[in-house]
Amino acid sequence: MNLSRPLALMLMSAGLLSTAAAADAYYRYPAIRGDSVVFTAEGDLWRTGAHGGQAQRLTTHPSAETNAAISPDGRWLAFSASYEGAQEAYVMPLAGGLPKRITFENGAVSVLGWSAQGEVLVSMASGTGPGRSLVIASVKPDDLQRRIFPLSDANDAVLDDSGKTLYFTRNGLALTNDNVKHYRGGAYAQLWRYDLSGNAEAVQLLASDTGNNKRPMWWQGRIYFISDRGGSDNLWSMAPDGSDPRQLTSHTDWDVRNAQLGDGRIVYQLGADLHVFDLAAARNEKLAINLVSDFDQQRTRQIRSPLESLTNVQVAGKLERIVLTARGRVSVAGTGAQRRVEIAIPEGARAREAVFSHDDKSIYAIVDTSGENEIWKFAADGSGKGEQLTKDGNNHRWQLYPSPDGRWLGHTDKKGRIWLLDLTTKTNTIIDDAGKAGLGKYDEILWSPDSKNLALVRAASTEQRNQIGIYNLDSKQLQFVTSDRYTSRSPVFSPDGKWLYFLSARNFQLANGSPWGDRNMGPVFDRRTSVFALALQPDNRFPFKPDDELSKPGDKPAEGATEQAAEKAAEKAAEKVVAKTAVPKPTGKTLPAIVFNGLAERLYEVPLAPGNYFGLAVDDKRLYFVDADGVDGKAALKTLAIASNDPRPEVFAAGVREFDLSADRKHIFYRTIASNGPGDMLVVEAGAKAPTDVSKAKVKVDDWTFTSNPRLEWKQMFNDAWRMHRDFLYDVKMRGADWPAVRAKYAPLVDRVTDRAELDDVLGMMISEVGALHSQIRPGDIRKSTPEGTPAGLGALLSRTADGYRVDHIYASEPELPSQRGPLAQAGAGWR
Repeated sequence: MNLSRPLALMLMSAGLLSTAAAADAYYRYPAIRGDSVVFTAEGDLWRTGAHGGQAQRLTTHPSAETNAAISPDGRWLAFSASYEGAQEAYVMPLAGGLPKRITFENGAVSVLGWSAQGEVLVSMASGTGPGRSLVIASVKPDDLQRRIFPLSDANDAVLDDSGKTLYFTRNGLALTNDNVKHYRGGAYAQLWRYDLSGNAEAVQLLASDTGNNKRPMWWQGRIYFISDRGGSDNLWSMAPDGSDPRQLTSHTDWDVRNAQLGDGRIVYQLGADLHVFDLAAARNEKLAINLVSDFDQQRTRQIRSPLESLTNVQVAGKLERIVLTARGRVSVAGTGAQRRVEIAIPEGARAREAVFSHDDKSIYAIVDTSGENEIWKFAADGSGKGEQLTKDGNNHRWQLYPSPDGRWLGHTDKKGRIWLLDLTTKTNTIIDDAGKAGLGKYDEILWSPDSKNLALVRAASTEQRNQIGIYNLDSKQLQFVTSDRYTSRSPVFSPDGKWLYFLSARNFQLANGSPWGDRNMGPVFDRRTSVFALALQPDNRFPFKPDDELSKPGDKPAEGATEQAAEKAAEKAAEKVVAKTAVPKPTGKTLPAIVFNGLAERLYEVPLAPGNYFGLAVDDKRLYFVDADGVDGKAALKTLAIASNDPRPEVFAAGVREFDLSADRKHIFYRTIASNGPGDMLVVEAGAKAPTDVSKAKVKVDDWTFTSNPRLEWKQMFNDAWRMHRDFLYDVKMRGADWPAVRAKYAPLVDRVTDRAELDDVLGMMISEVGALHSQIRPGDIRKSTPEGTPAGLGALLSRTADGYRVDHIYASEPELPSQRGPLAQAGAGWR
């Protein structure tokens, strides 16, 4: 929005104008005809003069309107929108009025422009042929009659004034939505000419040019187009046969995008601005546009369902509470009447992977307030502002691992390193560097109960199979205790420090009998995983070993549910008595040291049938694990008593998505599977089975809401995207791009963004600088309209005629599977 400086200062001093509203807006998808320029801003269509000025809003629908094109007579406006679900083509009066839908493809239809004969040109998915194939069609807005041009892989086009010759773009990254500069691969954009009045094949123009030539436009016997042959996308022109190419603009910092020609002028997007190039005068003009708007999508809003973006949950070490991380915020919630606590994450920052400290008094999280991923400490009761613990973040940090004794905070990064942060001295030390082996992430890391060892999971050989290693803090040595012959994971230390239990895929029994037979695609190895144990000292007796003459007298058998309930009641009664009279005991517990010599050979298999298991935890009485096959086809949390009398697994809880055992091993957190939403979250007492009545065990999290400032979120997302590209791109040299300079170039555009789609546009331009494929942008949290139904079809190609619709083709399906037939292909429908 452009205002005179004195007026803007006066309004701001009066509190009537924010600094955000004083900035220029973000303009995209322009079209020009006569004295009118139409463009997209805030997801709506706007109209301004050919030289800029105050803009008038033309549409207000929640769905975005894009790809505007003005009819040759200047009366009608065609555009793309998703009013009824899928993106279709619409027309409306340029002066304003009710839009009319003109395509019914149930797919991504993009408006390209108008013909001199008053047809709207569109690109759309091909009704036949391979998937993701586009075709060009023309539609008459008055009677909706349509014709499809017989061209392969065409995605943009223009007709000459006679309507007899079609100039079109074939291939190009518009087909894949990749954001790449200087692309020179096999799918580069080419310009072709096709004579509609004859039977000849289309002819490629500029055949010797390997640059990207696209977006054809027609004016007075010449073709105008966009080409990157000079490095950046600029406007060019040529004769209809491809001769006499001429460069019209010479932009180097920004690419010419979304160009439209009308009445001898080309309007195009350059960065976040609109420019008009006058062909006759060969003059370029930047449009100064006044956008009078309330900028509703920048308004602070309430996030009512943050759990849709849940990324991490951890149970407290001793309390019946959990810490949740969702949408960059952190909250602590508990069972019963415990109040939920909002952790004071600095405004405009994103927090990740929040975990409790060893004593549950603090929360550690990875926060990007400084511009890098640093480790912060917050009070678990929500008080205070938080403390930044590290200042050495220069790449993506993965997760945090507080030690049980409270001295250390382990953490990992994208370079494949494990760090130990001494919470007393704030010294940060690397203890393992898997990046030297080409790895970027550890699958799992777990502390021993005495904080003297770390069990970790990563590949340690060229076989790239996960192995379990143990790092000893005293010796500063890492020793792998499983080999690379089988994948191993989920290591857990027993509370007494004598055993390391883990999961490993070592059962390769054919599930389908043999690899031969009708439609048998090969051997299937189901239920590969078993539970194993390593004796951490040489003389340990395997607790699952059946009793013999060497067994200690009085070995306790596995508990049943009844014995377990009785024991818990007795324990609670005893605790009440002891609490009144007992003298506090030292919390430290000396565990036996791990004997590394011969450790890998002291291997035992837990007597449990192989299955599809994941997640493993252990207390002093039983193992906990998730069986993916579970109950009724849903994963179930199961337990197995640690006993020598042939114990059997029991279902702790059915329909479990994930679980966690508290550090004191007295509580189990688990989250249920739900068809939609995050599922129920519960904290119950550890044991063989969950309590029958869990109503009081549910953690109340459905009331979690918070406010969000979109402008601050967009800035954070921009910086996050910049960092993630720096840290995750396959080339650490960013393929030659000066990445700090790229951020400096595009960051000012974020201040002009007025909706999430415009932020996506900025991100697309930014990541195009590295020139890497597979660089699409997902839409994100964009404004959406209320669903108006689900699009459906008859399973046929139809065309409009004077008498109605003609069935041109009925899609065929497997004839012997009638349930897969479309409506018109059903037996008895009477169609051929």
